[in-house]
Amino acid sequence: MYQFNGIGTTLYGKARKQELAGEVGAAAAQTGYHPTTYQAVKWFTFIFLPVVPLGTYRVIQASDTNYSFTGETTSLHMVRVPWDWRQVAVHYAIGYGWIPLLILYNAVTAP
Repeated sequence: MYQFNGIGTTLYGKARKQELAGEVGAAAAQTGYHPTTYQAVKWFTFIFLPVVPLGTYRVIQASDTNYSFTGETTSLHMVRVPWDWRQVAVHYAIGYGWIPLLILYNAVTAP
């Protein structure tokens, strides 16, 4: 994933968190990953706003976070899962829900 000035691809959301139990959780911890997974949507973004959903993924994140001059970098392991259209709709609502409110506000306050 790559973004430059808010244009590119990124993950949004951390839905349906699952704790990895038993041997799977221990194996994840041994290999340097958090023993927790979550579901996220990969997006093509423009000015950091979600434009086109590219897929829904189950994500496990590395325990170590590296910092560079460009910001925080984290290793992720992603597995494609079936689309979660509800999560996509929520992201659109969060990203663009303020526009109707702004239009309504302008309509009410206009002379």
